[in-house]
Amino acid sequence: MANNALAPPTRNSLFGFVTDPFSVNTYAIKRAESEYGPEMLQDRDAYRHLIGIAMLAKRQGNKYAETVGKLHESMLPVIGAPPGQTDEEKDMDTFNNVLGLEIAGKAKTDEDIFRMAREYVAAGKVRRLGTLGP
Repeated sequence: MANNALAPPTRNSLFGFVTDPFSVNTYAIKRAESEYGPEMLQDRDAYRHLIGIAMLAKRQGNKYAETVGKLHESMLPVIGAPPGQTDEEKDMDTFNNVLGLEIAGKAKTDEDIFRMAREYVAAGKVRRLGTLGP
């Protein structure tokens, strides 16, 4: 997948501020599906959270990405978690979002984000359903 597949953010604009979470999420879903395929659901989900939050942090800042991540795990309509999400799923996603912020702090490029996220998943640093820790 090309590094330029996601348009650059529209800085200092209300449009970019509002639309970035949706465009980054869509990109992260497609990228995760291409990396892990349908059979590795838990790795794919962890990877999606890692790259989504890391990319959003690089585009709009850590505080913004952290806030969007928390809102996404809330029960708010449109932006919140899907109905029926368990506490375990919310905890898993929140943990992986924190790792995504960590990656954002280390990464210089999107390719760094993708590489580090794959490394975190392969090393078992991420939280998956049914695991109590990384």
